[in-house]
Amino acid sequence: MWSARAGGTPNDGDRSAEHAHAADRCAREIARFLTHFGGALTAADGQLVRRIIIGHINLNEVGSMSHIVEDTLKGAAWIAHALRSSGYRADFSADSLRQIDFFFDDHSRNGEPTPGGFLSEDLGTRLFALGAYVGEVLRRNSGGAWHGDDADPQAEMTVELRLISGTQCWPVQRVMKRFKHGSEASIAAYGSGLGLVIGARPERSQAPAAKKSWWKFW
Repeated sequence: MWSARAGGTPNDGDRSAEHAHAADRCAREIARFLTHFGGALTAADGQLVRRIIIGHINLNEVGSMSHIVEDTLKGAAWIAHALRSSGYRADFSADSLRQIDFFFDDHSRNGEPTPGGFLSEDLGTRLFALGAYVGEVLRRNSGGAWHGDDADPQAEMTVELRLISGTQCWPVQRVMKRFKHGSEASIAAYGSGLGLVIGARPERSQAPAAKKSWWKFW
């Protein structure tokens, strides 16, 4: 198999094999990540993870992806799994950004975690993952790429999404603003301002009941 480290010019077959191998590696890492925190994945779940990776990551970039970008993609997959387990519709659609607003309404108030809520532990890690999810919604629906500097001591905060429109944005920082300022910093409004078409806010009768404790995933 051709490798970038070996030099030379790969043919299309070797390049495809290299990219497929990299996608498999990335998918296995995310599957292990989810298994560690959420229990064993079924074979179908593992195949789903691989399809998600192949469908939503540019395979030309997988092999050289920075660690912070890998962490961002893992965090987005991780939080989506946990959100769905707790009754939020985290399907990476544009409308799912309203679910992130609902989540913050349910689990934070006045810039503080709700006591006993899902943000009352490991706040920084969970805000990073929520920011990663918001960015992935933007990237998957508008097109673009993540960029981050592993040497930056604040890489989790400064990881950047560059949309194909040329817009640069920092979804993790925007999620932190949502946590601090509440609904006036709406995530749905943020997505709409960046070009996503988001439907009207649905009515809610009550917050969803968690189907599985979040600490099983974190």
